[in-house]
Formats: sequence, structure tokens, C-alpha cells
Amino acid sequence: MIKKSNYTLIYILFILLYSNYSAAQFIGDWEARPTIYAKYKPNDKLSFEAKYEHRLFKNFSQYKKSVTGVEVEYKIKTNSQWYFKPTLDYRFEFDNNQTAHDLRYATSLGFDVSKKLNIEYTPILQHIISEGQQPVYFFRNELELTYQFTKKFSLFIFTENYQLIQQGFQFNTQKYGLGAEYLINSKSAIECKFDIKHLYTNKNTARLMLGYIFILH
Repeated sequence: MIKKSNYTLIYILFILLYSNYSAAQFIGDWEARPTIYAKYKPNDKLSFEAKYEHRLFKNFSQYKKSVTGVEVEYKIKTNSQWYFKPTLDYRFEFDNNQTAHDLRYATSLGFDVSKKLNIEYTPILQHIISEGQQPVYFFRNELELTYQFTKKFSLFIFTENYQLIQQGFQFNTQKYGLGAEYLINSKSAIECKFDIKHLYTNKNTARLMLGYIFILH
């Protein structure tokens, strides 16, 4: 039964990957996000993360903005396979002209299909406060599948839907992506991610992220 579930979910991974590739043929802009993380996990339940992103756009040619952020997660296991993970994520965005506060409140529902395969659904309430503008609220639904090939290497793929709350939960964005994480040693890891954001205007933006993770003990 577990093997059949694994094959089914891996098949879904390839379907999402193909959708991502099809959308990539109509990309309007490419963005890059080199990122530095610091992660601290005092126990099996609680984890903290701080990060800095340097964002480029217009086909990697121009500076877009910088983002600093902190995130707190608390994982609650209900049994050997199911868990909840409440998360609070705060980000401060700034460029040459404007600043913004980005707050995200989420509770993930996760299921360990097997020792290697995991599926996680995350509803997110996003609240953006920009200087000189009205606050913006999004309701986001994310679905992510992760496969742990070895103790050091994992692959994940995800899709996420954005609904603009002010306009009666109107569709705003659909995102597709995939990524990988490699544990170098007990103190560092590397994460890379590629995703495509499809806006309600039918514009597609591709984003590449390469992150170096410092693991604190």
C-alpha cells in the first residue's frame, strides 16, 4: 500500500514539473534571489530561521529589492504520520525608494507517506503593509511534496494559489516550483529553488534562488 502511494505521488511530481516546464516557454522576466540563511533548532518541535535575500529582476540585470526576515515554527506530532506546524513569518522589504512589512501566518498539515516521502498542505494569510499605500491581504494555499533520497539530499516540488482578499477572494497568482536541499555537514547546507509565478494578467515570471544555510547548534 505504501509503495503504491509512493508511485502515485511521484507521478504527481512529474505532472507538476511538466506544467512548470510548459509555463517556462512563455516567461516575461527572470529574477534571481541569492540568499543567506541562519537556522536554529533547539529541539524536535521548535525551529527559528533568519535570512537575507538580494533580489534582481529584468533578466538578472537590475537590483529590485532586499529582504530580511525571521520565521518561527512549532511542529506538533499527532501520531507517527500526521503533524501540524504553526508558523509565523515576518519580512522587511526595502529598495531605493520604498519599504514594506510582510507578515505571514500559517498552519501546515503534514503527512509522512513513508520514511522518504512527505506531503504538506499549508494555508497562509499574508498581510503586506507598504509605505504610503493601503494594506494588502492575500489568502494562499500551498501544496508541497518532498522526497528524501538520502540523509543529505532531498528534492521537493510545490504549487501555490494566491487569492486577493480585498476583491472577494479573487484569483491573483498561481505559482509552480521545484527545488533541492543538500546537507554539506552538521553546520551548513545549500538550497536551490526554481519557480514560475503566473499572474492574473497572464504574465509569467521565473525566479531562481540559491541559498547558503548556516546551521546553528
